[in-house]
Amino acid sequence: MVEMGCGPASRPVDEGTGPLRLGVNLETPPYQYRNEKGEIVGTEIDMAKTIAAKMGRPLDIHVMPFEELIPRLHAGELDFGIAMITVTPARRRDVDFSDSYDSQGCCFLYRTGETVPTMITSFQLLVGTVNATTPDIYLSLHNLNPRRFATGEDAIEALETGKIDAVFYDAVPLRHAAANSGGKLSVTPLETRENYAIAVRKGQPRLLAVCNEVVQEVLKK
Repeated sequence: MVEMGCGPASRPVDEGTGPLRLGVNLETPPYQYRNEKGEIVGTEIDMAKTIAAKMGRPLDIHVMPFEELIPRLHAGELDFGIAMITVTPARRRDVDFSDSYDSQGCCFLYRTGETVPTMITSFQLLVGTVNATTPDIYLSLHNLNPRRFATGEDAIEALETGKIDAVFYDAVPLRHAAANSGGKLSVTPLETRENYAIAVRKGQPRLLAVCNEVVQEVLKK
């Protein structure tokens, strides 16, 4: 998590009519990922496309590590970001957030039949997570020093190859990994509960309003 003060990006900006610059990390299937054809798809991507369509603007998708999303929004390099971003007070200083579109949380992914990770047993295990995410912060607050990876896929691969004992990350992609492992991987119950929302560059009231409109439409389905 990057701590920043308010700067030029917090002032009202000309929202314009050009492409909407969206930041994603493609790390949270089925929310957002590349399919077998290499296409960027997922429920969060569908939301972003609907937002752009409502604003009458083309969508320009930028793929990047999760840790870059908030800093690049704050710097004015992106208009909005969607990647199961947890709403936190620190992040609210740098970006605006839409209404929450989902409430999930974090859990552990581990090799089936081995030690079931908990915050207590994790002190004897090598746990991986994704750098600069709320799971990373949560582990640090519990005095754990995880092995940090650039992506969730990297962390899961390290688990599968025996380089680490467990992964602590958002439950949605970890459940997806377990479901597609042929029984080799398992997940624990939720350890945390978090609200996910769309992060919007400050000073864009119309974009924020449309994001909220789309979120409410999704919640009604």
